[in-house]
Amino acid sequence: MRKLAAAALAIPVLATLYVPILLRRSIALRLVVGLGIVALLGLGALAVLSPRAIAARAPTVSAPLDAASFSEAVDVAHRLHDPARLGFSSPMNAASVGAALTIDPTTPVVTSWDAAGKTLTITPRGMWQPGTFYTIKVASTARDAAGQPLVQAARVLFSTRAATTARLALSHPIAHGASTAAAFTVSFDHAVAAPSAGSLLSISPTVKGTLTNLATTASGTSFTFQPDKPLAPGTTYTVALQTGIVDSDGSSVALPTPLRITTAAAPAIVRFRPLSGTTKVAITAGLSVRFSQAMDVRATAAAFRASVGAKVLAGKVSWAEKNTVLVFSPSTPLAKGSTVTMTVSTAALSAGGVALVAARNVSFSVVAAATVARAVKVAKLRSTPKASNGHGSGSGGGSAGAGAWHAVEVYYLGLMNCTRGGGWVLPSGECSSPGGSGVPALILNAGISNNVSRPYAKFLVTNNICGHFADGNPGDRLHAAGYPGDYRENIGCRDGSDPYASVLDTHLFFQDEKPCADYCHWANIMDPRMNQVGIGIWVIGDRVRLVVDFWKG
Repeated sequence: MRKLAAAALAIPVLATLYVPILLRRSIALRLVVGLGIVALLGLGALAVLSPRAIAARAPTVSAPLDAASFSEAVDVAHRLHDPARLGFSSPMNAASVGAALTIDPTTPVVTSWDAAGKTLTITPRGMWQPGTFYTIKVASTARDAAGQPLVQAARVLFSTRAATTARLALSHPIAHGASTAAAFTVSFDHAVAAPSAGSLLSISPTVKGTLTNLATTASGTSFTFQPDKPLAPGTTYTVALQTGIVDSDGSSVALPTPLRITTAAAPAIVRFRPLSGTTKVAITAGLSVRFSQAMDVRATAAAFRASVGAKVLAGKVSWAEKNTVLVFSPSTPLAKGSTVTMTVSTAALSAGGVALVAARNVSFSVVAAATVARAVKVAKLRSTPKASNGHGSGSGGGSAGAGAWHAVEVYYLGLMNCTRGGGWVLPSGECSSPGGSGVPALILNAGISNNVSRPYAKFLVTNNICGHFADGNPGDRLHAAGYPGDYRENIGCRDGSDPYASVLDTHLFFQDEKPCADYCHWANIMDPRMNQVGIGIWVIGDRVRLVVDFWKG
């Protein structure tokens, strides 16, 4: 266009030079040249009269565009109060941009521009919603300050950070339930302002407490709710986060699943041994207390006391059967004719830290003098016991050449089967009115007798002691000999030169425990689950030890 305009401007100059020359030529040539000059003059006029055009230059967008179309990164953890921004290459018409602006999902916003009119800031009125994907778009209908439209629509994409979540946990979990000393921890994955204890948790049944161990880190905030007093034993609690808790941005916290826990039941004393009111207890008897669950061995040992009057007996405490049985071995033999009292206070704790339901004590009397042997006529019982080799050899005496002790063992089997069958053993050793119980007779297992019962009877009498746990516990002895599974054990400790009289006296004592429900000699004899038995008798001097191991074969 510039060249055309220059040519048009040169026409008058050319006309002044060449027109006089043309006038001297022939008429035809003058006519052709004249028409050419007229054409040039027309073109020149058009060039002069046409308006000057303005080159359109649309603004560009410097903000992130649609990721699907332009492969730009997307902000995936946009904070809830942070604005979004769009930058343009030239100043924009604010009104047209506002008309072309859309936000998905719809959110009330405030917009502002920088001084140059090139950067648009979009700020939420309040906050963006957590865990939400946002698309902010300016359509291509938006224009710059010169009126030119966008080359393409502008988009900024972002996803807000997730909603704050909470986690409830028990601070002192134990194997079976929860400790009554338990507290509850509450942790949030974003910062949370410290609430009051009453507004943080809802606990049913109601538990009052205080908040401790407040900690705020880059990963969030945590608290410990410490009950003012121990939780009730054997109680189910439901712990839930209260509604209305917000994080530091003012966003509601997502409620976790309520925590449901059951505290461990309080331990109880199942039985003392010797039983309360027992008389003629051997001076070498071991003392024991069986609890309903595993105990805290240190606290419970400190809560136990054996005494004669005001004198506390010295001795050693040990534990058996997975810390459910406290065994007390006096340092010296019990005084003959004395009355011994065993006491366990409420300072005794279960392994889960739960206090004993109630303090208990029992008393028993120690034998006043050595038992005088009395003649016993061994009665032939109505039912002859059936012998079984079991896992070991057939018959055999208490020791090499002592076959009479094996005969006493068979005799004692008859006494037990009289009782099992529903009969009553008389002081003479006879069985009165057997039958009617429905409990089958015990079968003598020679393997248990030879490998478990008799060796332990020898150990007891040799060491002049009496107890189930003097050399491990009954279950360990049976299992080591190849007899796993359920078991029971009775022990008799008597002084006297006649083993028949000794085991009869022992059995009459066991029989007098009827009708105890469990954990006593009589209940062990009558347990229908036990179908085999090992019997061991060992005698040294005037000491007799009877060991009876029941086994579910």
